Amino acid sequence: MKRNVLFTVISALAIASAAFATDSSDLTVTVAAEASFVSVGNAPLTHSGNNFAAFTGTTTYSYKLRTAQSGGVGHVSLQVSTFGGAGAPLVADLKYSCADGASGASPCTGAANQPDASAATSVATFGPDFHSADAGNSASVGWTLVDQPATVTGNYTSTATFTISAIS
Repeated sequence: MKRNVLFTVISALAIASAAFATDSSDLTVTVAAEASFVSVGNAPLTHSGNNFAAFTGTTTYSYKLRTAQSGGVGHVSLQVSTFGGAGAPLVADLKYSCADGASGASPCTGAANQPDASAATSVATFGPDFHSADAGNSASVGWTLVDQPATVTGNYTSTATFTISAIS
């Protein structure tokens, strides 16, 4: 009987040790440059009430961006559509300024940046090894539209299309 019990215990230990064996698995990942918008807000242009004062507004946006460590670059750009219609405001009368407080961001400078209806224009650039905050970074574009006497009364819309990119 003692032999059977001893044999059973030894057999159970042999099985138990095989059941608790360990091994490992390597988890590999390739992290690339990436860019995305978290949100882009609308910008109604408002008038101060003074005769022929400019219309102003601000587009705020949030983004996530990571550029490559070596040689990486990122861009935010915009392109506007024409306001459309006879007597509409002209894109030539629209100017913009940029703000981005992120360390490593280079927003456009000055208040007289000219958007274009036929090509994208720069809003911000980012150099190698740029990393936005995990929740995203906030930035903005300030708009100024000259109130020309020749503009016909009415409601007009121009669409500003923002593009963000990260290149390795």
